[in-house]
Amino acid sequence: MSLPGDRERLSALSRQLPGVEVRLRRLRRSLVSVRRASDRLILTLHPAVVYDPDCSVFIGAWIAHQGRHGTSQRLRAWLDDIRLRNRNADMEMHRNHLRGMETIGGDCDVQARASRIHAAAFADLDLPVLRWSRRPPKRRLRHLRFGCYRRLPQPVIEISPRLARPWVAACFFDHVLHHELCHHRQHRSGAPRSEGIHSKRFRVWERDFPGHDEALFWERMALPWLLDDSEPPWYRDAPCTVPPASSPPSS
Repeated sequence: MSLPGDRERLSALSRQLPGVEVRLRRLRRSLVSVRRASDRLILTLHPAVVYDPDCSVFIGAWIAHQGRHGTSQRLRAWLDDIRLRNRNADMEMHRNHLRGMETIGGDCDVQARASRIHAAAFADLDLPVLRWSRRPPKRRLRHLRFGCYRRLPQPVIEISPRLARPWVAACFFDHVLHHELCHHRQHRSGAPRSEGIHSKRFRVWERDFPGHDEALFWERMALPWLLDDSEPPWYRDAPCTVPPASSPPSS
């Protein structure tokens, strides 16, 4: 539901962008979405974008120049700044909750944790081999694969060593193990070739994990520090500031 202030901002932006239908929606995976209809562009904006005072400047230039002349790069930098500010605010709001979440501690026994999850939800299946994957480079990463399931030559689950940090939430670590065991169930159940890796039934199995929502919440809060391989501020009781995105990216 939009408020009067939202409608006023959208109307002002629409007047600046003829031929563009501007919509307001809390997008899950992005702050800005654009698609072409038969006679117009449909521009969907997250409220955090609309409420930023520079919205008309960056969005207007990006649409007017169709992403050329450096407008896409400037738009991405501006959106990154909005994400950074929003994430810092979220963390400050949830600091006490994050600090109180159980962690895996200094000596994580991945085999024991996987065995408990297997006994609780996958006892009808064999338990795959559990091992740590290859250690990623000691630099900030752009992407991080938390776990990996390999079917051949024998079922194996590999977990990223970045998750072996004592500050990693126990519910998140167990969620990753549960996720990979869902892949094992998918394989053992004889999934047809046409079935996607994360199919509907896979998502049903995944949501059966008792700490599913809590694990995804922790992932959303902690991802910058997992990529940066540094302790999050709620663990060391420091100011909530996200590691800068300008750190050297992975290749």
